[in-house]
Parts: sequence; C-alpha cells; structure tokens
Amino acid sequence: MPYRAKKPCPHAGCKELTNGGYCDTHRREANSAYERNNRDKAARAVYATARWSRVRAVQLGREPMCRHCRERGLLVAATHVDTSLR
Repeated sequence: MPYRAKKPCPHAGCKELTNGGYCDTHRREANSAYERNNRDKAARAVYATARWSRVRAVQLGREPMCRHCRERGLLVAATHVDTSLR
C-alpha cells in the first residue's frame, strides 16, 4: 500500500517533513500553547459573569482609590479590583 507524501511542518521556518501536522518538536509547543490559551479563556470567562460584576461593584465601593497608587502617595480612582486579602 502506498504511503501518503510527507508535508513540511507548519511551524514557521521548520523544514522537517511530517505525516501531517507538526513535527515532534513543534507538536509539544503547539499543544502547550493550545492548553495555555484554553486555560486563559477559562480564567477570563469568570470575569464575564453577573456574579463577578456584583463583586467588582461592591469592592470598588469599599475601596474606590487604587491601592498600589495610594502606597506611593498618589490618589487615583481604582479601575481594577484586587481581591487578594491583606
């Protein structure tokens, strides 16, 4: 039975021939990038919920000034919520 012709790895600059998809070296990189992207999407999804919007509003009401700027002696309105406990 004839084999399918090998194709170059789709990673930019790689000349290794594969049976389809990335070569062994770049397959690991592509998989880890894919997993990292999905993990980031899951983390960002938390911030798109109604619950987060309520928590954010409450926290900004409790602490309307930027915590990091205040430590440097500046008075700047907070736009991000730091939920870490101190």
